[in-house]
Amino acid sequence: MAKAQQNRKFIIIGVLAYLIFVLLMFPVNRIYQLLPAMPLPVEVVALNGTVWDAQAVVKHPMVGQVSFNWQLSPAALFVGQVKGNWQLKNASANANGELQLSVGGRLQLTDTRAFIQPAIINQVLRPQKASMTGDVELTLTDLLFNFSTMQTEQAQGRLIWNGGEVSYPNRGKSKQASLPMIVAALSAKQGELLADVNTSDGLLIAQGSLKPDGWASVAILKRLVDLIGETWPNNASPDTRILEVSEKLF
Repeated sequence: MAKAQQNRKFIIIGVLAYLIFVLLMFPVNRIYQLLPAMPLPVEVVALNGTVWDAQAVVKHPMVGQVSFNWQLSPAALFVGQVKGNWQLKNASANANGELQLSVGGRLQLTDTRAFIQPAIINQVLRPQKASMTGDVELTLTDLLFNFSTMQTEQAQGRLIWNGGEVSYPNRGKSKQASLPMIVAALSAKQGELLADVNTSDGLLIAQGSLKPDGWASVAILKRLVDLIGETWPNNASPDTRILEVSEKLF
């Protein structure tokens, strides 16, 4: 009797291992075709490889075409998770890190590093007739995003810009200034992804947020105006919010 039960366990384990092997080797583009249609923030241009090791090429109006590669760990599937390494690259940015996706739709990114050239950032700034030079580096220790609610549940990391030249509109004219290093500390609160932007001395100059509805906003403090050497008509304190812009990202 005990031997029969042991043999049954081996059979179940063997069947599970076979099913996982078949799933991992299944073409990822075929799985995508079988999924129900759903709104996505990007256009899927191409899917290649298997679930185990694949490449997706997507397109977004703001950043252009992006190549996304991933390699998964089979062991994580036994506990109902998708876990592995990923790499992202386009003409103006590259990034890599580790990811974990649970059955409930929670995506966790850890040990993430990214280098972003100003071309992407200037695409966002273009409607405001502003631009900048210099690369941005992202170090993301932990980010947990819930796709079922579109909320950022936790975030820890920072963005560093080593400084450079900026161009911005002022009274109908384009003006330039040189700025020192700027550091943005990332956090999450009530489902929003937040960024406190400070000088290297720890002085707050701007705040940003990404809401669950896809709207991103940036608020500028008067301290930034002081930093670039401009004057402000009102006798406002350095912590006064003097400008706020929003953009629908998804």
